[in-house]
Amino acid sequence: SHYGLLERQSNGRWRALGLTVEFVEELFDMREVMEYRAVDRFVALPPEHPAWEALTRMEEQHRALLDDFDRRYREFSELDHRFHKLVNGVSPNRFFSNIQGVMSAIFHYHYQWNKKLEKERNHVAVREHLAYIEGLKSGDLDKARAASRLHLETARTTMMASIEIAP
Repeated sequence: SHYGLLERQSNGRWRALGLTVEFVEELFDMREVMEYRAVDRFVALPPEHPAWEALTRMEEQHRALLDDFDRRYREFSELDHRFHKLVNGVSPNRFFSNIQGVMSAIFHYHYQWNKKLEKERNHVAVREHLAYIEGLKSGDLDKARAASRLHLETARTTMMASIEIAP
């Protein structure tokens, strides 16, 4: 209710108010602020930081998903959640952490509800994640930022299109 998605009714039940274009735009603005900051911090991590090993494992999991994509494409949602949690986890911020759970729930709930073009959307996202991982591992901040920006722009466009055509 704090974010305007639910409303408490007089009988004690909750009523969903639905996602609006404005709400999703604001949510993505916040997501970009968080993730762009996290990219900067990730690239600056020392080589011995455990996040690098976790990123390598994440890359392997993305490649394994691609290798059997036709059968496993529905597994992407959970992998996506873990990937963004890893990236954002190197930039701990109590304010970002508070909203990150709300964002994750909204994005993944919405994508579970809207199955239109799910396979294509997931394939694009896996490829973008791999480019994003490559950017982070390169140590080149501009390359990492560009890959992050491309992925988040695609995610925003996809979500906005689905909100606008939703019944």
